[in-house]
Amino acid sequence: SCKSVTLKYNESLNGTALKRLWSSVDSCGLVSMPQLQVITIDEDAPTLTVPSNITILCHESAHPNSTGWAVLEKDLSESCFHISGKHPPTSISYVDSITEDGCPGAIVRQWRAISFLGHTVLANQLINLSCTRSDTVPADGKDNDCDSRVDEETRNFIDDDGDGRVDEDLATLPVELQPLSSVSLSSCSDPTNPRHTGRPKISTLSNSCKPGTVTHKDNTTTRPCEQIIVREWMASDACGNIDFVKQKIIVKDRTVPSLRTPHNRTVTCSEYKDVNAVGAARSHDDCDGNVVTWYEDQLYGCVVWRTWKARDACGNSAVATVQTLKLRVDPPAVRFPVDVSVTCLNSTEPAETGVPVVTKSNVCDLNASLTVDHTDTEVETADCNRIITRTWRVTDICGNKLQEVQKIAVAHQSPDIKAPSNTTASCDGIMDFNVVGQATTARSCKSVNITYTDSVEGALLTRQWTGVDSCGHSSLPQTQVIAIDEEPPQLTVPSNMTVLCHEPVHPNSTGWAVLKKDLGESCFHLGGSPTVIDYVDKRNGLDCPGFILRHWRAKSFLGHTVLANQVITLGCNLSKPVPADGKDNDCDAQVDEETRNFIDDDGDGLIDEDLATFPIEIESPASVMLSSCQDPTNPRHTGRPVISFLSNDCKLVRLEHNDNVTTDTCRQDIVRQWVAMDSCDNIATAVHTISVEDRTPPSLTAPHNRTVTCKEYLDTDTAAAGAAHSLDDCAGTTTTWYEDELRGCVVWRTWEASDECGNVAKSKIQTLKLQIDAPVVHFPGEMSVSCLDSTESTMTGLPLVAEPNLCGWNVSGDVVSGDVVTVDHTDDVTELGDCRKLVSRTWHIVDICGNELTHEQNITVFHLPPVISAPLNVTSSCDGTRNVDLLGRATVTQSCKSVTLTYNELLDGTALKRL
Repeated sequence: SCKSVTLKYNESLNGTALKRLWSSVDSCGLVSMPQLQVITIDEDAPTLTVPSNITILCHESAHPNSTGWAVLEKDLSESCFHISGKHPPTSISYVDSITEDGCPGAIVRQWRAISFLGHTVLANQLINLSCTRSDTVPADGKDNDCDSRVDEETRNFIDDDGDGRVDEDLATLPVELQPLSSVSLSSCSDPTNPRHTGRPKISTLSNSCKPGTVTHKDNTTTRPCEQIIVREWMASDACGNIDFVKQKIIVKDRTVPSLRTPHNRTVTCSEYKDVNAVGAARSHDDCDGNVVTWYEDQLYGCVVWRTWKARDACGNSAVATVQTLKLRVDPPAVRFPVDVSVTCLNSTEPAETGVPVVTKSNVCDLNASLTVDHTDTEVETADCNRIITRTWRVTDICGNKLQEVQKIAVAHQSPDIKAPSNTTASCDGIMDFNVVGQATTARSCKSVNITYTDSVEGALLTRQWTGVDSCGHSSLPQTQVIAIDEEPPQLTVPSNMTVLCHEPVHPNSTGWAVLKKDLGESCFHLGGSPTVIDYVDKRNGLDCPGFILRHWRAKSFLGHTVLANQVITLGCNLSKPVPADGKDNDCDAQVDEETRNFIDDDGDGLIDEDLATFPIEIESPASVMLSSCQDPTNPRHTGRPVISFLSNDCKLVRLEHNDNVTTDTCRQDIVRQWVAMDSCDNIATAVHTISVEDRTPPSLTAPHNRTVTCKEYLDTDTAAAGAAHSLDDCAGTTTTWYEDELRGCVVWRTWEASDECGNVAKSKIQTLKLQIDAPVVHFPGEMSVSCLDSTESTMTGLPLVAEPNLCGWNVSGDVVSGDVVTVDHTDDVTELGDCRKLVSRTWHIVDICGNELTHEQNITVFHLPPVISAPLNVTSSCDGTRNVDLLGRATVTQSCKSVTLTYNELLDGTALKRL
């Protein structure tokens, strides 16, 4: 239950069966299915005590108020009366049966006590109705002695009745016959003459009358299985008085017929089935010659125990001793499994390598089982191959044995391993198998030791996994590729600078590039070394003044390449800030010039003699990085230098530049040297660097959307479906490709393009609507099944898509992909009578393009009778046989409809047979 549940029950009583029907309701108000519990009430029956047998006069009252009431010595316990709160204590009633003779005669009073639990207790009371043989009372106007005379007297010599006569009817005192008990006989052969059933005793009340004769007359009534003789005795005395008494003799056939079993013997199967060959039992009945004889067989080992039985017309059954028939049979015919070869990966269980098949069992067609077993011995060779010797034994119940050996060769097989998926990891993560994964054993017959070797090429680590089992057999190598995800080193280069033409330009003087950040130490365990820094110098055409473009490069062992440029300008000291030193520091072919300071700095007697040669100054534009070959590189877009003058007398006369171009596949470097000249013939130079690196993807134009046939769609040169066009800005070669995805009946074709520098154009989508025919389908045919069989489509057949015409998209055989073909059905059920029904199944198939097929399949369901199983044989008292719930009910083991169970009973001795 998902919620709290309240349990309750209702009760109903049927005899001693208290049926308690449980139900429950949860806190959401949902009610469970009712569940029945049957409680058999186990209480002793009431105990009934009836009045003693008595004799009363014919004219006296026989009502229980006079003769006594039966009483309950013990009733049900008070605890029983609470059941349902409405059941009374046990009731007492009686029924009288009066003999045909009237009076004198007898009343048989049957007392009955019935409890509300169904207990019925019976007990009898006998009330004899009798006459007084003499008038022992004064005249009372009654015939007390039943001789049709009133107020007779006994011999006392007195006129008792006041009629003036003394002892007037002494001679009429009758003879008296003593009553005889009823006789019940159980066999027709029992004698019924008075010698065996008894004679009545006679006495006389008159001393003057002597007994006379005693005779009898029989009145016989014959019924099936019963004969009733009413014998009427008559006695007379010498005075002519007579007396009558009746005796009932009942002959009821309760004697079982006699039954004689044939001898035990050993027989063949043909003799076993022939009663004339093995002998039949003989039976005889005392009352009736119509005796039915039959037998029941039970197999014990190789011996049939035949129990003979007989029953007469009155249902008296005899069970004879058992006749044993020992069967003489041949061994069964068995086809043993043949020798087989398997690999160590296969199972060697008999279900896989074969079991014996019994082609003929010779135990007289009886349902006799065979014992099939086997023992295995196994030998393993040095190369881990194995030979299993399997000894099969088949034994039937008669002890016949068959044996055969099967050889199973088990070949060893090298292990298979599975490498983890390709992945990306940092240098630290490469050795963390929780991150990159570890190879596993896919199939192996022995324990496997898995190892690996690593090799690094660029930023790719190739890990070769190999497994070796305990027999030394190696698996095929499995490769895992791990992309090493590490940030490239960071390079810091010296600043751009100007040195005099005669000064050194070696990095020891101008500065070395240094690594601001290198790869982590964890990367070096992969077999690499720290990042290497080198440089290449490129000079312009001039020696001095001029410049050096120094290309610094840092290259890691993972393939990272970091580039940076440094510009070293070779110039003259144009302002001559030092005293005379005998050098031409400003490159004007004059030595020891001066600055404007109104002093004869060089001691030549002239003050500021070369003032007119004070130079101009030029400031270069900032370096420019362009990302497309189409970006303009002329000074209008990349910038011009800024000119300043140290002399007010000199003006700018000329400004021009010269480009030195270096071109690689995806990069172009332009070193632009600017030269400025003033009217005093002073010259100034500056260097401007412009880099063009191809980072622009090519342009991409997808073809138009269109509707195509399968042939056009599958055309590899895309002439029918159209091809995309791509163009690169730098006039390089482009590569164009596409990937298809099926969405419904439309192919979404994604076009992409890349240039030689690895720039990839943004994807473009082209849609191709497929124009296809409906699929070819084999539908299931009409069929008939029983009502016990399933009518699910998995049992009665599914449509088979034999030719899924979907332009080569993957659809496998009779397994129809729900993404490509949708299959469903609707059922219409019609009852045909006789509990048969017709299932009309309409199949619907729709492919992704909307093509639809329908088909009707008829399934006839015929009815089968139910199969039930009787409860186990049990032992019970007579009272217990009423409790069906205790002794067991038959159960329905197989049925298509609801079943009503009933039974008939047949009593066979102490065996109550319930069918």
